Amino acid sequence: MKRLKNLNQKKMLSEYNKFIREDCMQSIAGIEHRYRGLKNKTVLITGGTGFMGSWLTSFILFLNKEFSYGTSLILLSRNASESAISKWDMGNTKVRFIDGDVRNLSDIPHEVNYIIHAAASPDITYHASQPIRTYETIVNGTFNVLNAASLLETVDNIVHVSSGLVYGKNETGIYEEEHSFGKLNCSNIHAVYSEAKRMAETIVAICKNQFRLPITIARPFTFIGPFQSLDKTWAFNSVVREALLNNKIRIHGDGKIKRGYMYGSDMAAWILCMLANPSKTSVYNVGSDKAVTLTEIAGLVSSSLQSGPAILYENLTGALVNNTDWLPDTSRAKNEFSFNEPMALATSIQKTINWYQHK
Repeated sequence: MKRLKNLNQKKMLSEYNKFIREDCMQSIAGIEHRYRGLKNKTVLITGGTGFMGSWLTSFILFLNKEFSYGTSLILLSRNASESAISKWDMGNTKVRFIDGDVRNLSDIPHEVNYIIHAAASPDITYHASQPIRTYETIVNGTFNVLNAASLLETVDNIVHVSSGLVYGKNETGIYEEEHSFGKLNCSNIHAVYSEAKRMAETIVAICKNQFRLPITIARPFTFIGPFQSLDKTWAFNSVVREALLNNKIRIHGDGKIKRGYMYGSDMAAWILCMLANPSKTSVYNVGSDKAVTLTEIAGLVSSSLQSGPAILYENLTGALVNNTDWLPDTSRAKNEFSFNEPMALATSIQKTINWYQHK
């Protein structure tokens, strides 16, 4: 019985590796040379076990296996040694897990050459229930990481993961450019994440000037794909969760809000390319600029399943329904790094559903 269980686990691992490999290969096609700066270097990822950290780790494992990069990884998070990633087959990649909190960080391993600072939960429920911890993680954590980085002998580049939410309320159009900032209601508890991210970018500017650190800011928008928790309250996750449970897909509001959804492997390809190629521009949006409504998302999810669950609209009286369109202008990143066109949305959704069905 135990032998059968081990065989099943090996089969699942083989299917998983094939699945992720295909995604990464598609995202990197034609631009493999843009990642050579990572060869035989050590990359530290803070918040390295979440959705973004999981994809970045997967992509580096892919580069090591397919192109013999020899890149080493250090993953820092509050429970790194107990995370799902710590159970992965890392192949020949040297991976070190550090259990730690960036709020208390004072030093970084001396061998680190590159840093991706991504330690902060984007979960709005967490922000509301833990606002002080959210603020401290983002603001204090950012200073601690950069201060510790300034003590290293050599830092090739740092990517600070900010958020598209720093733009505030959109009053001029649905496409956010890197310089178009709007209003934020700082007296609202829900502004803690976006305000903290703005302050963290100011800290980046201070440390970049005072410590002479090479830092690139990535402002992520909306993503889909493996490694996201379907228990989160984000619209896409809720749609997929209800559909996989054969429930009706419930949409709060009229379903007309627009987002752009980027697949996980494309997100990792963009951020790692920015890491390996320091630029004077230093600030880039990361995401898809292809607008799609929530109704269209629900329709694509429904049609991807044999059960074809129905879509139900709920206009809840007094409910806080976000009706704001939110998409990035990604022309700067595309022009400077020659990125491939992101994976088609229908393909991204089908791949995401396939992953959750086989998880």
